[in-house]
Amino acid sequence: WGVARRIVWAWLLTIPASAIIAWLTYTVIMPFV
Repeated sequence: WGVARRIVWAWLLTIPASAIIAWLTYTVIMPFV
């Protein structure tokens, strides 16, 4: 169960982080496109 909990925590941390990074790159790139 420790491994499963670690995987769940990784998902919960990486999905919002990747979404924020994608949003930041989108907002930075859009004015120049």
